[in-house]
Amino acid sequence: MLSISTKGAELQRNDVLRGVSGWAAAALLALGACQCVAAAAPPPPPDKPAVKAPLLQLGPGDSVSIQVYGQPDLSTTVYVGDDGTVSVPLAGNIQVAGLSPAQASSRVEAALKTGKILVDPHVTLTVTQTRSQRVSVLGQVGTPGRYPVESNTTIFDLLAQAGGITAAGSDIVYIIRLDKDGKEIRYPVDLKGLANGSGSIHAMSLQGAIRYSCPRRNSSRSTAR
Repeated sequence: MLSISTKGAELQRNDVLRGVSGWAAAALLALGACQCVAAAAPPPPPDKPAVKAPLLQLGPGDSVSIQVYGQPDLSTTVYVGDDGTVSVPLAGNIQVAGLSPAQASSRVEAALKTGKILVDPHVTLTVTQTRSQRVSVLGQVGTPGRYPVESNTTIFDLLAQAGGITAAGSDIVYIIRLDKDGKEIRYPVDLKGLANGSGSIHAMSLQGAIRYSCPRRNSSRSTAR
């Protein structure tokens, strides 16, 4: 009788162990499944970079030349209207305000293609006269403020619009621009050197600048804004 009881206890213990082993196996399988699901989850999409505005934007009053390759009848020189559009032969009015010349060219090409006017148009749009571009002239000038910059405007023309440099103004002025990353870059200009021909201005056009600063005399390096 004793051996039978012992045998029964041993059988009961084996059943318990098998039950525990089954539970542990099920837990491991569940854990493995969770890990597989976690591994299969796609990574979050990367943040989209901010779209930067072009340095030179078309605007009302600008004169632009639109040349359509191989189609002289469609080529024209027009002004950007107050509504920000240009009139293109056969294609009608096309919105270009706020676009760069290259972007505007692509938009004209799309209009000619969508309207089934040309199958594969190639358009070149160039600015012949800028009237929409304005920059701020600050510091030691007669009348600080915002003034228009055209395609042939020189730095002396701009300073003349602002009332000239005051007696306290420096002979060194600064052209402030934004680079492709939106960071301000200052370019010093020696006005005396430009006037007598011994100096030179940065190769870039005055268009696209955001600010001109004329600091006080003898403090050009510390007060340029």
